[in-house]
Parts: sequence; structure tokens; C-alpha cells
Amino acid sequence: MHLLLLLDHGCASFLEDFISRKPYSTNIPELDDLLKEGKQRMLYQELIMKYLIWLGIPETGSYDIIKKIAKKKFKEEELKELKATLLQGWKDKLNTEEGFEENWQVVEDAAHYSFNASHSLSYAYDSLYGAYLKSHYPLEYYAVALNMYSDDLDRTTRLIDEMKNWNISLYPPRFRHSQSNYMGDKENNAIYKGISSIKFLNENCAKELYNRKDKVYNNFIELLVDLEENSTINSKQLKILIQLDFFEEFGKAGKLMNIYKEFTEGQFKYQKTYCEKTKIKRLEALNDMEFEDVDLPIKDKINAQIEYFGSPTSIKPELKGYAYIMDINPKGSPKITTYGLGTGKIVVLKTYAKTFNKKKLEVGDIISGCNLIQKNKMKKEGEEWVETEELEWWLQDYEIENIGF
Repeated sequence: MHLLLLLDHGCASFLEDFISRKPYSTNIPELDDLLKEGKQRMLYQELIMKYLIWLGIPETGSYDIIKKIAKKKFKEEELKELKATLLQGWKDKLNTEEGFEENWQVVEDAAHYSFNASHSLSYAYDSLYGAYLKSHYPLEYYAVALNMYSDDLDRTTRLIDEMKNWNISLYPPRFRHSQSNYMGDKENNAIYKGISSIKFLNENCAKELYNRKDKVYNNFIELLVDLEENSTINSKQLKILIQLDFFEEFGKAGKLMNIYKEFTEGQFKYQKTYCEKTKIKRLEALNDMEFEDVDLPIKDKINAQIEYFGSPTSIKPELKGYAYIMDINPKGSPKITTYGLGTGKIVVLKTYAKTFNKKKLEVGDIISGCNLIQKNKMKKEGEEWVETEELEWWLQDYEIENIGF
């Protein structure tokens, strides 16, 4: 029962004391007895109703009062009248006003958060199941949760951040590891994003690729032959996967893209409609070619990740201090959304219009040499701007990189 009470939202005001199992009393024996089911705390709506009835409110109207307080539907005068009625009931019961204000505050707070007892019980069981699964099977728990909330960016962000407490890594989709949805990898304590999260790919593509997870391929060309002969995956989908490092086990994206171009467009291109003799000769020629293991330019990779994933994923520690420009709001003091190429962090920076106009930025640019300071955020009160305690980052100066990216 203690856990049930702890998990009920209505106990927010008493949480620390409750966790410490400290006894609580209203210091009014009659009221303590009335609230004994909640350990003298107004944890449930039913207990607030008991309190209201005790002070003279008709039972038929007690629930409506709770809902009106919770939804802030009481007009100021109505709330004053209710408080006056309860105060009179308090004085009639106890012959004093002492203690009323404290209890009234508890009623107001509890009405905003409390559930009814049956809902609290159900909520507690659900919370316990979730807590057990999270503590005993964290990898599976987060994989399921990420799939459930895949369309909710805020929840997804919070889940990914929470996974760090369990040292669970989140990886982009990869060959042999990814299915259609998020999938756990126990060996590496990691979760791989699903292939269906990639624009222009679908569940069928995911199945065809994952069905090949245990096949042995001596090189990328052998995989391309298998996909050409035995799958429905098209050229556009393969190019997207190559750009997103899906096939990184076979080499860097630049190398694989060059191999794919030769395979589909070059002098010795391969097609499943060719006769067997032609296929053999062309494969021999393709396998004799040498391809340098080069990567795609980082700008091209980030652009592809944003277009097909919706967000960048590449992190290159050697590029710490470099940032990719994801978005620009030029109004007033321009706001620039940056992605740290060495850290993977997305940060919104403000800059001065004079600085921005002198060094014009565009989405897709890469900057370095950033001179950053923190300043108090300003907000408008009436006709004046005043400082708040909240801090924000300002970009005082930067260099636009045009070479080697």
C-alpha cells in the first residue's frame, strides 16, 4: 500500500516525508481519523470529498467542486465563497480558525493532482510493472518504449537521454543489426534505430535486408549481386543506405558509392537480365578493380542524414570545434541552430545582426573558431526589457569553412 500511495500524483506535497516514512498528522484528531485511509494525507479525490462533506458541503456537490478546482473553472468570487463556507464549517467543528489556511492550501494543491483511488491503484500497478521491467530488462524496455513513442520527438529525446544511466548506446540503422523498428543488441548493450525510420524505405526493405544478417559476403560486390538477383530493393534505396553508412562493415561510404556506380553504370555494370556467361565476366572485372577506402564529404553525409533521418548522426571527435548550421532565424538578433561535428550536440546560438550581416551564413555551412559567451536572457515586461536568470549562448565571432569538408 505504501508504494501505491507514493506513486499517486496527489502526494507531491508530502513526497519527501513519505519516502522517509515519516508519520504525518493534521494535528486535529477528528480529521486524522477521517483521513486514515490516506495515512492522514489527502491523497485521493475520495478523501478530499470526505473533507468537504465534513465541513458542510453536500455530498452530491463535493466531486464537482474537486473538478472545478482542478480545471481552474472557479471564478474568483465563487472560490472566495467556497473558502468562506469551509472556514465556517471549520469553526463550527473546532471552535477556532487555527489550522484552516494550511489545510485549505493542501486541498487546492491536491485537487490539481489527485486521482480517484481506483485509478491510483491501476496507475500504481502499471508503474510497478514498468519499474520492474526497466530495472531487470532495461535494453528491452527502452527498445519497446522507443517504438511506442517513435512519433513523439519530446518523449523520444527524454528516453534517449535516460538510456545513458544504463550505459545503453543508440546506433543508427546498420546491416545485420537493424530491423524495421528499434531493436536491442544485448552483446553490445545497444539499440539500433529501425530501417523504417529512413525516408523512402519501408518494412519490406527492412525484412529483406535483415534476412541476410547471417549470410557471408566476402565483399560489397557479392552483397550487391544478391540484392540485385533476389530482392526488391531499388537503386534509390541502396544509394540512401550507402550515404547513411548502413553498410559500413564493407568500407567507407565514399568507397561503397564508387563501387555501386561501377556496378550499376560502369563499363562492367551488372544486371540480373544478363546471361550467365556475361555475368561471370563482368563480376571478374569488377572484383579486379581497386577502390580507395574514402569517405563522403562530411557536409554531404550530414545533409543526407537530415534529409533521410530527420536529424544528423555523424560524430567525428577529430572535428571538435566545428559545427554544421542546421537552421537560421535571421529576425532581430539571429538565432542559429548548430550541430557539433565532434560532439553530436545540437545547440541554439544567438548572434549580433552586425556580425551575421558581415559573415553571412547559410544552412549547410560549417563554422569553426567560434567565440562564445553566455548572457542572461532578456524578456519584455510592459515597455521595458529586463534580464532573467536564464542563460543563453551568444556567438560573437566565427569562421566559415569552405575547404576539406
